[in-house]
Amino acid sequence: MAKIPCNIGELTPLSCFRQAMNNPEAEFRDGQDVAIETLLKGGRLLVIQATGWGKSMVYFVSTKLRRAKGAGPTLLISPLLALMRNQQEAAERLGLKAAFINSANKPEWEAIFSAIKENRLDVLIVAPERLNNRLFKENFLELLNYNIGLLVIDEAHCISDWGHEFRPEYRRIREILPNLPASVPILATTATANKRVLLDIKEQLGDNLKVLRGSLVRKNLRLMNLRLMSRESRLAWLASMLEQIPGSGLIYAQTTSECAMIAAWLKSSGFAAEAYHAKLQKGPDPYSKEELEALLQQNKLKALVSTVALGMGFDKPDLAFVLHYQRPASVVHYYQQVGRAGRGGQLSFGLLAEGEEDDDLAAFFIENSGPKDEEIYNILHVFEEVDEALPSDDIADLSGISKEKSGELLNYLAAAPGAPILASGPFTWQKSPTFDSFRLDKKYQKRLKAIREAEVLEMSRYIREKGCLMAFMQRALGEENPAPCGKCYNCNPAGFPNMTLDGDLLAKAAIFRHKYYMNQKKNR
Repeated sequence: MAKIPCNIGELTPLSCFRQAMNNPEAEFRDGQDVAIETLLKGGRLLVIQATGWGKSMVYFVSTKLRRAKGAGPTLLISPLLALMRNQQEAAERLGLKAAFINSANKPEWEAIFSAIKENRLDVLIVAPERLNNRLFKENFLELLNYNIGLLVIDEAHCISDWGHEFRPEYRRIREILPNLPASVPILATTATANKRVLLDIKEQLGDNLKVLRGSLVRKNLRLMNLRLMSRESRLAWLASMLEQIPGSGLIYAQTTSECAMIAAWLKSSGFAAEAYHAKLQKGPDPYSKEELEALLQQNKLKALVSTVALGMGFDKPDLAFVLHYQRPASVVHYYQQVGRAGRGGQLSFGLLAEGEEDDDLAAFFIENSGPKDEEIYNILHVFEEVDEALPSDDIADLSGISKEKSGELLNYLAAAPGAPILASGPFTWQKSPTFDSFRLDKKYQKRLKAIREAEVLEMSRYIREKGCLMAFMQRALGEENPAPCGKCYNCNPAGFPNMTLDGDLLAKAAIFRHKYYMNQKKNR
């Protein structure tokens, strides 16, 4: 593939890319050079490409080249702490100085602020929640507004309420845009944007957004679905798969308690396995999330058993398998999760089991996915007679809602149309000028519930699909006229692990599960 006609001293897009890949012979994947060229020319671009395509290479190579020409730092909006850590490491491999700001590293903010003022920082990574924080806007955004060299919105499907991982805080991004010089390029990236999500992203970022869409096919990923209704049969199946598939991988389950149980079962079967979920804390738990990610990266674990807490952006190129103990919430969720496997191009497996409890779990998560009216009113009631800013902890106490849940509700309300509250500082909130006029949009809430229900039905159809599984996902994600992949079990059943379950292993799994839950009950 030809080099982009852009030379800055000895730097070229291809030389930067090869440095980042640590491979002097590496070549761009289809479209990477076009994306970089668009950003170097100051364009606005949405990249929709398969997991593992290398979207981060586009924005970090572009950052390197733009910084060499004297542009300001890149502002990278990123949704997850694990993803931020990976992005910081990836930037530094290219010789870029990167830092991230979130609620967990406040002691580092002053040093980061100084690095920005002195132009020593190449990439600032922030969670979308920061965009609603008054101190962040005063200390960082106002400093950056006229000096941003590139704005990157990673996992851009989170912008869309039609998307599978809608984050209302992403709606604040449009407030940044009017303050940016017209010459500042904007890049939005995702692997999962169907037509409805695409329209929503364009509505936020502007109709002049160029779209670069590639095929979502993963030729090295072998997909298979099976129905194993009892939990005992799926436990036996997981142990059998870990015995047969070389390398390390991920196992997904829907709840924290199931993750803990599966990890305990696998340990009892002789495998190095640990549970991973959003509530992990070093101290009560043997490992932090960061330590578990490192153990998996170093192949010191055969499997990490995770909820959806480990998904977007987690990058282990040699991950050999992604197994699902339960059905995910949607085809889009599934594509994001199974796409963790085989990102380095090697043969990998995505095996999905459906169980008897999946419909009930789906109904529970849909019912509890959005904020309850009563919870919202409890939060708003706290502010009714108060004009000053309130700390988050006080709001939780006064509303009778847990700190974690009240934090989610505060962010939801601050990003809602006609937002009734706003962040006035770190962990403090106050009324907005629109507090008294704010009303809940019941039609909007019903619409989102209907979307989630349709996604569950589509996922159920995927489980039962008799044709090509990869083509089914491509259609669900907006790709037109996909051809059979020739690699999934429905296209070519040869080369898959043996799915026949041994009777002794099934009995062992049943006994383990009974004893495990009896012990859990006793210890409550």
